[in-house]
Amino acid sequence: MKKKLIFTDKTGKRKKWLGRITLSLLSIGITLVVLTIAYIYAPTTLPSVVFNLSEEEKKEVYAFITPNDPLGIESLRKHLHSIDVVLPDALSIDENYKVTYQSIDPITSLIKEADVKIVPTLPLERWKLEQLIQSDLVSETVGKQIVKQIQYFQSDGVNIELAPDIEYTLYLPFLDILNEQLSGIDKELYITVQSNRNSKEIKVLSSIVDKIIVKAYDPRNPNVQPALPPEKLTETLLKWSEFKDQVVIALPTYTLTVNEQFTDKLSFTEVMPIVNKNNSELYWDNELSQHYFSYLDHQYVQKDVWLSDAGTFFNQLQRISSKQFASVAIDTLGFEDPSIWKLLNKQLDSNKKISNAIETTEPLVSFKRFGSGEIIKIDSMKQSGKRSVFYNTEGFIENLTYEKYPVPYEVFHMGGWDEKKIVLSFDDGPSEYTLDILNILKEHEIRGGFFRYRLTRFPTP
Repeated sequence: MKKKLIFTDKTGKRKKWLGRITLSLLSIGITLVVLTIAYIYAPTTLPSVVFNLSEEEKKEVYAFITPNDPLGIESLRKHLHSIDVVLPDALSIDENYKVTYQSIDPITSLIKEADVKIVPTLPLERWKLEQLIQSDLVSETVGKQIVKQIQYFQSDGVNIELAPDIEYTLYLPFLDILNEQLSGIDKELYITVQSNRNSKEIKVLSSIVDKIIVKAYDPRNPNVQPALPPEKLTETLLKWSEFKDQVVIALPTYTLTVNEQFTDKLSFTEVMPIVNKNNSELYWDNELSQHYFSYLDHQYVQKDVWLSDAGTFFNQLQRISSKQFASVAIDTLGFEDPSIWKLLNKQLDSNKKISNAIETTEPLVSFKRFGSGEIIKIDSMKQSGKRSVFYNTEGFIENLTYEKYPVPYEVFHMGGWDEKKIVLSFDDGPSEYTLDILNILKEHEIRGGFFRYRLTRFPTP
């Protein structure tokens, strides 16, 4: 006789429900597998990729440089192959209308060998402008001196930096004369302006000069010159978009340190050891697209630091690229996060490639030296920087977290006396002779260096 099961379902409802549950679980499992495969293999293309550098679409890169700055020269050596135009701060004019061209060796030979343009910068402050507008004769005299200097030093043109607080019409007579003089010898005329110039000014200036370099700084504080917030940068790009083939957007790459008394500019290479030594934590400000931190200096004065690194630079380039501007300028060589050159040099069409380009960074120089003399002390060891990159839904970096800071060897030199000196060092001590040695040194007022070993056997004198 067949034995009946205690939980026999005569209606068949249980069987139907079990089938539905099984099908639901199977559907969920298949969906998860499909999503996982899609996530792994789907391309992570950005909506507007920065500087997608194929040979046909390569953007022009301009670079400001202070000729005697060691970090600037080192950056130029390493990245000259990525630069099209170098803008050295080399021209000046005195109260007697005399124009001088500061020597920019050894960078001149480097630039010429690489077939890169040199366009020296002449800052034109208010008092200099007041001299020039006295008469056309004065403007012509100054213009001829500029032409003579750039011909002698084999430059490709001149860049006139306009003061931000002066009405542009005051510059026009001089710029007209200078443009005519330069055109006669096939040289170019650039101007550098602040981003807050209005549309009428832009149109008139663009008709006179070959290139307009627009500094993407906050014009409300020209002395500090912080980078424009993302929304303000977008507004600036829209304002200048009609002239985008003629305009070069200059991006500040320096770090600002601020306290109640003053503001100072530091390079990325200089500020990283400060962060590392003070165990500071970098915070990301999404509104400004910058890192910031605070620390106490050696005089116990608090300083607030605003850092422009590869994260800031990437977000700025995204906006510039989306508006199809042809050129960008680095302001200033030697101050930048070295990783920005990976963004400029490589074809970056996915989040993964961008992250790989900037997650690891090296200090610009391997050694940072202090003092003078042949006796050295290594205060900190070199290490590579390590970062993690996080993006928002629009493809911009919303955080760049540092796991390790890129720092060079810090080497302190001592013993840099004017006359010859002998330094005594005593190893493998203390010993039974240590007290006698100390007495002899004391008698002759001589200092010595001791390396202390075997302390358990011989106590320290």
